[in-house]
Amino acid sequence: MTETLAEGLKPASVNFEALHKQYNPLLALVKELIGIVPNCDPVLEIWPPGFRTYNLLVPNMFNLPATIFGNKSFKASMGLAMYASSKAACAYCTAHTCSFALRRGASNDAITGRRTPMEQAVVTLAERLAAVPSQLTLADVEEVNKYFSQTETEWLVFSISMMGFLNKFMNAIGVELEQDALTIPPNCSRKPAGNRVFTPPMAIALPKPLPLKKTISLRTSG
Repeated sequence: MTETLAEGLKPASVNFEALHKQYNPLLALVKELIGIVPNCDPVLEIWPPGFRTYNLLVPNMFNLPATIFGNKSFKASMGLAMYASSKAACAYCTAHTCSFALRRGASNDAITGRRTPMEQAVVTLAERLAAVPSQLTLADVEEVNKYFSQTETEWLVFSISMMGFLNKFMNAIGVELEQDALTIPPNCSRKPAGNRVFTPPMAIALPKPLPLKKTISLRTSG
């Protein structure tokens, strides 16, 4: 008996050689973002429309290529939002978003919890928006709006929303984490010390559902 759905689907999975022949530019873009080509890709390509939809959603919801070439401070904030929305939901995605955040300029302190008020506002937005049901409050949105424009806030929300799907799908099928995902290149840290193995903080259990709250608009007056 197989332990995960991903393991059970391995015989039907498409090998990486075939994926590179058909999707090499897309795979190269993902490798630029997180340093590896994900193990989920061969499983997703079992149903080609599913893999193509995934490759359409991810660049658009993550605002590529702006998250590679755009403002460094906002890129770091977006990466931090993605990481914070994943760490209680999916260990696989947590490792990837940690790498993404560090590669976009997020500090080790922001990842481990020693955050500036702006960074904490981003993390609160991500954690509360990612909860099921949502725990986001008007005060949370107003706090984020102190540091970001309306457009930037919307991009933060788009990235968190995309992670909502990825967290649930990857966790449900049980994709095996790539070993290379644990090695963070020295240019990803503000305190480089050569290539090193880094295990991102991960929650042990999912949070208990809280009572449903009224939906809050991202746009606030003033």
